[in-house]
Amino acid sequence: MDPTKGFDETVQIIERRKDPLLERWCRINAQRANRPKDLSRDSSLEELARSTEKGCFFCPSNIDSSTPKFPPSLAPEGRIRVGASTVFPNLFPFARHHAVVTLSETHFVPLERMGEEIVGDGLRASLEYARRIHARDPESKYLSVNWNCLPTAAASLMHPHFQVVADVVPTKYVGATLMASRSYFNRNGLSFWTDLCTAEQTGGERFGHRDGTFSWIASFAPLGNNEVVGIADGAPELLALDESGVGDLARGLSKALKVYGRLGVQGLNMAVCSGPLGQATEGFSLHVRLISRPKLKQLYTSDAGFMERLHDEVIVETWPEDVARELRA
Repeated sequence: MDPTKGFDETVQIIERRKDPLLERWCRINAQRANRPKDLSRDSSLEELARSTEKGCFFCPSNIDSSTPKFPPSLAPEGRIRVGASTVFPNLFPFARHHAVVTLSETHFVPLERMGEEIVGDGLRASLEYARRIHARDPESKYLSVNWNCLPTAAASLMHPHFQVVADVVPTKYVGATLMASRSYFNRNGLSFWTDLCTAEQTGGERFGHRDGTFSWIASFAPLGNNEVVGIADGAPELLALDESGVGDLARGLSKALKVYGRLGVQGLNMAVCSGPLGQATEGFSLHVRLISRPKLKQLYTSDAGFMERLHDEVIVETWPEDVARELRA
Protein backbone atom coordinates (compact mmCIF):
# COMPACT_ATOMS: atom_id res chain seq x y z
CA MET A 1 0.00 0.00 0.00
CA ASP A 2 2.06 2.87 -1.38
CA PRO A 3 1.96 6.23 0.51
CA THR A 4 3.17 8.09 -2.61
CA LYS A 5 0.06 6.89 -4.45
CA GLY A 6 -2.61 7.51 -1.80
CA PHE A 7 -1.92 4.09 -0.28
CA ASP A 8 -3.14 2.32 -3.39
CA GLU A 9 -1.87 -1.20 -3.85
CA THR A 10 1.36 -1.25 -5.85
CA VAL A 11 3.04 -4.20 -7.53
CA GLN A 12 6.73 -4.28 -8.37
CA ILE A 13 8.52 -6.83 -10.51
CA ILE A 14 11.57 -8.49 -8.94
CA GLU A 15 13.73 -10.88 -10.94
CA ARG A 16 16.38 -13.20 -9.59
CA ARG A 17 18.92 -14.00 -12.29
CA LYS A 18 21.71 -16.59 -12.19
CA ASP A 19 24.98 -16.02 -13.99
CA PRO A 20 25.31 -18.92 -16.48
CA LEU A 21 29.03 -19.44 -15.85
CA LEU A 22 29.68 -18.80 -12.15
CA GLU A 23 26.11 -19.50 -10.98
CA ARG A 24 26.09 -16.43 -8.73
CA TRP A 25 22.76 -14.69 -8.24
CA CYS A 26 21.66 -11.10 -8.59
CA ARG A 27 18.29 -9.44 -7.95
CA ILE A 28 16.81 -6.77 -10.19
CA ASN A 29 14.07 -4.29 -9.27
CA ALA A 30 14.20 -1.25 -11.56
CA GLN A 31 11.84 0.69 -9.25
CA ARG A 32 14.57 0.92 -6.61
CA ALA A 33 16.20 3.67 -8.66
CA ASN A 34 13.31 5.93 -7.55
CA ARG A 35 13.70 5.39 -3.81
CA PRO A 36 14.30 8.56 -1.72
CA LYS A 37 17.79 9.26 -0.41
CA ASP A 38 18.87 11.61 2.37
CA LEU A 39 21.87 12.83 0.39
CA SER A 40 19.69 13.98 -2.45
CA ARG A 41 21.42 17.10 -3.77
CA ASP A 42 23.84 16.43 -6.60
CA SER A 43 27.27 18.00 -6.39
CA SER A 44 28.82 19.69 -9.40
CA LEU A 45 31.62 17.76 -11.10
CA GLU A 46 32.99 21.01 -12.45
CA GLU A 47 33.06 22.51 -8.95
CA LEU A 48 34.88 19.45 -7.59
CA ALA A 49 37.35 19.63 -10.47
CA ARG A 50 38.12 23.29 -9.78
CA SER A 51 38.58 22.73 -6.06
CA THR A 52 40.93 19.73 -6.48
CA GLU A 53 43.03 20.69 -9.50
CA LYS A 54 45.57 22.99 -7.84
CA GLY A 55 47.07 20.36 -5.53
CA CYS A 56 46.48 17.31 -7.74
CA PHE A 57 49.46 14.93 -7.65
CA PHE A 58 48.67 13.64 -11.16
CA CYS A 59 48.52 16.96 -13.01
CA PRO A 60 51.57 17.94 -15.15
CA SER A 61 52.73 20.66 -12.73
CA ASN A 62 53.02 18.16 -9.83
CA ILE A 63 53.45 14.68 -11.27
CA ASP A 64 57.27 14.65 -11.41
CA SER A 65 57.72 15.91 -7.85
CA SER A 66 54.77 14.18 -6.16
CA THR A 67 54.59 10.64 -7.54
CA PRO A 68 56.91 7.66 -6.86
CA LYS A 69 59.48 6.35 -9.33
CA PHE A 70 60.30 2.86 -10.54
CA PRO A 71 63.82 1.52 -9.94
CA PRO A 72 66.20 2.10 -12.89
CA SER A 73 66.16 -1.62 -13.70
CA LEU A 74 62.47 -1.35 -14.63
CA ALA A 75 62.31 2.20 -15.97
CA PRO A 76 65.62 4.08 -16.38
CA GLU A 77 63.69 7.32 -16.64
CA GLY A 78 61.81 6.58 -13.38
CA ARG A 79 58.38 6.50 -14.97
CA ILE A 80 56.86 5.10 -18.16
CA ARG A 81 55.26 7.55 -20.58
CA VAL A 82 53.08 6.72 -23.57
CA GLY A 83 51.38 9.65 -25.27
CA ALA A 84 49.53 11.63 -22.60
CA SER A 85 49.68 8.76 -20.06
CA THR A 86 52.27 8.32 -17.31
CA VAL A 87 52.85 5.13 -15.30
CA PHE A 88 54.36 5.09 -11.81
CA PRO A 89 54.20 2.85 -8.73
CA ASN A 90 51.14 3.03 -6.50
CA LEU A 91 52.31 4.61 -3.25
CA PHE A 92 49.88 2.40 -1.29
CA PRO A 93 49.80 -0.95 -3.17
CA PHE A 94 47.72 -4.03 -2.44
CA ALA A 95 49.48 -6.40 -4.88
CA ARG A 96 53.00 -7.55 -5.62
CA HIS A 97 53.06 -5.12 -8.56
CA HIS A 98 50.60 -2.24 -8.51
CA ALA A 99 50.93 0.83 -10.72
CA VAL A 100 48.95 3.97 -11.47
CA VAL A 101 48.39 5.09 -15.08
CA THR A 102 47.17 8.66 -15.59
CA LEU A 103 44.80 8.88 -18.55
CA SER A 104 45.21 12.51 -19.49
CA GLU A 105 47.13 15.61 -18.58
CA THR A 106 43.75 17.30 -18.10
CA HIS A 107 42.50 17.10 -14.51
CA PHE A 108 38.86 16.35 -15.35
CA VAL A 109 37.52 14.73 -18.52
CA PRO A 110 33.77 13.98 -18.75
CA LEU A 111 33.03 10.40 -19.77
CA GLU A 112 31.48 11.43 -23.07
CA ARG A 113 34.75 13.17 -24.01
CA MET A 114 36.97 10.26 -22.96
CA GLY A 115 37.94 9.53 -26.54
CA GLU A 116 39.69 6.62 -28.18
CA GLU A 117 43.07 8.36 -28.10
CA ILE A 118 42.91 9.03 -24.34
CA VAL A 119 41.80 5.48 -23.52
CA GLY A 120 44.29 4.02 -26.00
CA ASP A 121 47.25 5.84 -24.45
CA GLY A 122 46.21 4.50 -21.04
CA LEU A 123 45.91 0.94 -22.31
CA ARG A 124 49.21 1.02 -24.21
CA ALA A 125 50.98 2.47 -21.18
CA SER A 126 49.44 -0.26 -18.99
CA LEU A 127 50.61 -2.97 -21.38
CA GLU A 128 54.12 -1.54 -21.59
CA TYR A 129 54.32 -1.69 -17.79
CA ALA A 130 52.95 -5.25 -17.85
CA ARG A 131 55.54 -6.37 -20.41
CA ARG A 132 58.40 -5.02 -18.31
CA ILE A 133 57.02 -6.61 -15.14
CA HIS A 134 56.43 -9.97 -16.83
CA ALA A 135 59.96 -10.02 -18.25
CA ARG A 136 61.39 -9.28 -14.82
CA ASP A 137 58.99 -11.39 -12.72
CA PRO A 138 57.30 -14.14 -14.80
CA GLU A 139 55.60 -15.54 -11.67
CA SER A 140 53.40 -12.44 -11.53
CA LYS A 141 51.31 -13.63 -14.45
CA TYR A 142 47.85 -12.57 -13.26
CA LEU A 143 47.20 -9.15 -14.70
CA SER A 144 44.27 -6.74 -14.67
CA VAL A 145 43.76 -3.13 -15.73
CA ASN A 146 41.25 -1.36 -13.52
CA TRP A 147 39.55 1.98 -12.97
CA ASN A 148 37.80 3.66 -10.06
CA CYS A 149 36.23 6.79 -11.57
CA LEU A 150 35.18 9.48 -9.05
CA PRO A 151 34.81 9.27 -5.23
CA THR A 152 31.49 7.43 -5.54
CA ALA A 153 33.49 4.58 -7.10
CA ALA A 154 36.19 4.71 -4.38
CA ALA A 155 38.63 6.96 -6.26
CA SER A 156 40.83 8.88 -3.85
CA LEU A 157 41.79 11.42 -6.54
CA MET A 158 39.58 12.90 -9.24
CA HIS A 159 42.20 12.99 -12.00
CA PRO A 160 41.32 10.02 -14.29
CA HIS A 161 43.68 7.08 -13.83
CA PHE A 162 43.84 3.33 -14.35
CA GLN A 163 45.35 0.94 -11.83
CA VAL A 164 47.37 -2.01 -13.13
CA VAL A 165 47.69 -5.02 -10.85
CA ALA A 166 50.03 -7.98 -11.49
CA ASP A 167 50.35 -10.75 -8.93
CA VAL A 168 51.32 -14.38 -8.41
CA VAL A 169 47.73 -15.38 -7.62
CA PRO A 170 44.49 -14.43 -9.41
CA THR A 171 41.75 -12.45 -7.74
CA LYS A 172 38.77 -14.49 -6.56
CA TYR A 173 36.68 -13.50 -9.59
CA VAL A 174 39.42 -14.27 -12.12
CA GLY A 175 40.34 -17.54 -10.42
CA ALA A 176 36.73 -18.74 -10.33
CA THR A 177 36.17 -17.64 -13.93
CA LEU A 178 39.30 -19.44 -15.16
CA MET A 179 38.18 -22.64 -13.43
CA ALA A 180 34.57 -22.43 -14.64
CA SER A 181 35.65 -21.60 -18.21
CA ARG A 182 37.97 -24.62 -18.27
CA SER A 183 35.21 -26.86 -16.90
CA TYR A 184 32.75 -25.63 -19.55
CA PHE A 185 35.32 -26.27 -22.29
CA ASN A 186 36.04 -29.79 -21.01
CA ARG A 187 32.31 -30.62 -20.93
CA ASN A 188 31.34 -29.08 -24.27
CA GLY A 189 34.52 -28.82 -26.33
CA LEU A 190 33.67 -25.14 -26.92
CA SER A 191 34.42 -21.81 -25.27
CA PHE A 192 31.73 -20.45 -22.95
CA TRP A 193 32.63 -16.93 -24.06
CA THR A 194 32.22 -17.73 -27.75
CA ASP A 195 28.92 -19.45 -27.02
CA LEU A 196 27.79 -16.46 -24.95
CA CYS A 197 28.54 -13.97 -27.73
CA THR A 198 26.78 -16.19 -30.30
CA ALA A 199 23.71 -16.65 -28.09
CA GLU A 200 23.43 -12.96 -27.26
CA GLN A 201 23.89 -11.90 -30.88
CA THR A 202 21.25 -14.41 -31.98
CA GLY A 203 18.77 -13.36 -29.28
CA GLY A 204 19.54 -9.69 -29.72
CA GLU A 205 18.03 -8.45 -26.42
CA ARG A 206 21.32 -7.73 -24.72
CA PHE A 207 23.70 -7.56 -27.69
CA GLY A 208 25.32 -4.19 -28.34
CA HIS A 209 27.72 -4.51 -31.27
CA ARG A 210 30.82 -6.25 -32.53
CA ASP A 211 33.82 -4.12 -33.36
CA GLY A 212 36.95 -5.89 -34.55
CA THR A 213 38.27 -8.21 -31.85
CA PHE A 214 35.57 -7.40 -29.28
CA SER A 215 31.86 -8.10 -28.84
CA TRP A 216 29.98 -5.77 -26.47
CA ILE A 217 26.94 -6.93 -24.54
CA ALA A 218 24.81 -5.98 -21.54
CA SER A 219 25.25 -8.58 -18.81
CA PHE A 220 22.28 -10.92 -18.17
CA ALA A 221 22.99 -11.14 -14.40
CA PRO A 222 24.87 -7.88 -13.74
CA LEU A 223 27.48 -7.27 -11.07
CA GLY A 224 26.20 -3.67 -10.88
CA ASN A 225 23.99 -1.10 -12.55
CA ASN A 226 24.35 -0.55 -16.31
CA GLU A 227 26.93 -3.33 -16.64
CA VAL A 228 28.63 -3.55 -20.03
CA VAL A 229 30.90 -6.48 -20.92
CA GLY A 230 33.43 -6.51 -23.78
CA ILE A 231 34.65 -9.97 -24.80
CA ALA A 232 37.75 -10.60 -26.92
CA ASP A 233 37.59 -13.16 -29.71
CA GLY A 234 40.59 -15.49 -29.64
CA ALA A 235 42.67 -13.55 -27.08
CA PRO A 236 42.95 -15.19 -23.66
CA GLU A 237 45.26 -12.60 -22.12
CA LEU A 238 46.21 -8.97 -22.46
CA LEU A 239 49.69 -9.35 -23.86
CA ALA A 240 48.26 -11.56 -26.64
CA LEU A 241 46.49 -8.50 -28.08
CA ASP A 242 48.24 -7.04 -31.10
CA GLU A 243 48.15 -3.32 -31.86
CA SER A 244 44.92 -3.75 -33.81
CA GLY A 245 43.31 -5.52 -30.83
CA VAL A 246 44.41 -2.79 -28.43
CA GLY A 247 42.86 -0.25 -30.77
CA ASP A 248 39.62 -2.26 -30.86
CA LEU A 249 39.51 -2.32 -27.05
CA ALA A 250 40.22 1.41 -26.80
CA ARG A 251 37.53 2.22 -29.35
CA GLY A 252 34.97 -0.06 -27.69
CA LEU A 253 35.65 1.34 -24.24
CA SER A 254 35.38 4.90 -25.54
CA LYS A 255 31.99 4.09 -27.08
CA ALA A 256 30.80 2.49 -23.83
CA LEU A 257 31.86 5.62 -21.92
CA LYS A 258 29.89 7.79 -24.35
CA VAL A 259 26.83 5.62 -23.67
CA TYR A 260 27.37 6.10 -19.93
CA GLY A 261 27.60 9.85 -20.48
CA ARG A 262 24.27 9.83 -22.36
CA LEU A 263 22.70 7.86 -19.50
CA GLY A 264 23.85 10.51 -17.02
CA VAL A 265 26.44 8.22 -15.41
CA GLN A 266 29.28 10.02 -13.66
CA GLY A 267 31.22 7.38 -11.73
CA LEU A 268 32.16 3.85 -12.70
CA ASN A 269 34.30 0.83 -11.92
CA MET A 270 36.11 -1.07 -14.64
CA ALA A 271 38.17 -4.25 -14.73
CA VAL A 272 39.97 -5.69 -17.75
CA CYS A 273 40.38 -9.34 -16.71
CA SER A 274 43.20 -11.31 -18.31
CA GLY A 275 44.10 -14.95 -18.31
CA PRO A 276 47.58 -15.80 -16.99
CA LEU A 277 50.29 -14.17 -19.11
CA GLY A 278 52.17 -16.49 -21.46
CA GLN A 279 50.08 -19.52 -20.51
CA ALA A 280 47.54 -21.48 -22.55
CA THR A 281 44.09 -21.15 -20.99
CA GLU A 282 41.45 -23.41 -22.49
CA GLY A 283 38.03 -21.82 -22.80
CA PHE A 284 38.88 -18.44 -21.26
CA SER A 285 38.59 -15.10 -23.06
CA LEU A 286 40.04 -11.77 -22.12
CA HIS A 287 37.13 -9.54 -21.13
CA VAL A 288 36.32 -6.16 -19.62
CA ARG A 289 33.46 -5.31 -17.26
CA LEU A 290 32.12 -1.83 -16.50
CA ILE A 291 29.47 -0.89 -13.95
CA SER A 292 28.07 2.53 -13.10
CA ARG A 293 28.22 3.99 -9.60
CA PRO A 294 26.05 6.66 -7.91
CA LYS A 295 26.15 10.27 -8.98
CA LEU A 296 28.31 12.65 -7.01
CA LYS A 297 26.47 13.78 -3.87
CA GLN A 298 27.37 16.12 -1.08
CA LEU A 299 29.41 14.29 1.59
CA TYR A 300 29.11 10.96 -0.24
CA THR A 301 32.08 8.74 -1.00
CA SER A 302 32.49 4.97 -1.23
CA ASP A 303 35.19 2.62 0.02
CA ALA A 304 34.11 -0.16 -2.38
CA GLY A 305 36.15 -0.01 -5.55
CA PHE A 306 37.04 -2.30 -8.44
CA MET A 307 38.45 -5.02 -6.17
CA GLU A 308 35.28 -5.31 -4.09
CA ARG A 309 32.76 -4.81 -6.88
CA LEU A 310 34.37 -6.61 -9.82
CA HIS A 311 37.08 -8.93 -8.44
CA ASP A 312 35.15 -10.11 -5.35
CA GLU A 313 37.99 -9.33 -2.95
CA VAL A 314 37.96 -6.86 -0.05
CA ILE A 315 40.75 -4.34 0.49
CA VAL A 316 41.23 -3.73 4.23
CA GLU A 317 43.15 -0.84 5.82
CA THR A 318 43.26 -2.07 9.43
CA TRP A 319 45.19 -4.92 11.05
CA PRO A 320 42.90 -7.40 12.87
CA GLU A 321 45.61 -7.79 15.52
CA ASP A 322 45.39 -4.06 16.29
CA VAL A 323 41.62 -4.34 16.61
CA ALA A 324 42.04 -7.27 19.00
CA ARG A 325 44.50 -5.25 21.06
CA GLU A 326 41.88 -2.53 21.47
CA LEU A 327 39.26 -5.15 22.38
CA ARG A 328 41.51 -6.59 25.06
CA ALA A 329 42.22 -3.13 26.45
